[in-house]
Amino acid sequence: MRCVCVVLMLMGACLVGIALARVKADDVRGKAKPQQDSNADDTPLLLLDDAPPLLLDESSDAPEKPSGADNSRCHVCHLNFAMEELAVRHAKEDIGCGDCHGDCDAHIDDESWASGGPGTPPGIMYPPESIDPACGECHDTHDAPAREVLERWQERCPQISDALKIVCTDCHGHHRMNPKLRKAWWDKKTGKAIARNSGKRIEPDTGNAE
Repeated sequence: MRCVCVVLMLMGACLVGIALARVKADDVRGKAKPQQDSNADDTPLLLLDDAPPLLLDESSDAPEKPSGADNSRCHVCHLNFAMEELAVRHAKEDIGCGDCHGDCDAHIDDESWASGGPGTPPGIMYPPESIDPACGECHDTHDAPAREVLERWQERCPQISDALKIVCTDCHGHHRMNPKLRKAWWDKKTGKAIARNSGKRIEPDTGNAE
């Protein structure tokens, strides 16, 4: 039985060798062509196409890259902003986190806050008095009637009774860090690290710290 298997293996190897011998040298370079004579037995067994192979990402069914700003680096730590109203609306218009908060590479790369360090603040932060002027650089007025603006005010922040103390982000989105999850605090004007109990106004709706 073993002898029969050996013989069959040898015969198979010979057949493969004969088939490969019939392929011309230019077949290896992707230029295989049938012979021009009328002998059908001389037709090469392997015909290679000059067209490049179809890659998986070239499929017509491949999903298109989503449009808008890419905030994925920020979402590594600030995942809540991936669904937060203000961030999402701006991202759809190709306005990303860095367009408002400046160069944040150092902020993203510094993870010292995880071990109790001060971390590095974002490039730009906004104390309350700077929020409306910053928004006004792109939005010079409301695009809704005054009645709807007042209704939104009462719905979103009824605890603020003085119209002079309300800022855009009080009604538009929840664009503030959760103070219970914070590990690092900075003065929004100076960028210097401050302690959580330093006496600064750091509550999320009236804070001066980021």
